[in-house]
Amino acid sequence: MELVTISPDYQIVIPERIREKYKLEPNKRVALIDKGGSISIVPDIPIEQLVGFAKGIDTENIREKTEREL
Repeated sequence: MELVTISPDYQIVIPERIREKYKLEPNKRVALIDKGGSISIVPDIPIEQLVGFAKGIDTENIREKTEREL
């Protein structure tokens, strides 16, 4: 866990270890997701980079058909 301080301008500095691990660079976009009492910061990955990321995944029995129908 990394602790950061919110500046008077409501800005935070992402620690170097986290920036390097997730390849965060200046002007890269991130999403802030409110999860009922906690905030997650998630890198915004262009759709082009997601092509083929699930290649070979077994899609059988992920959900029952009745669970997909609303």
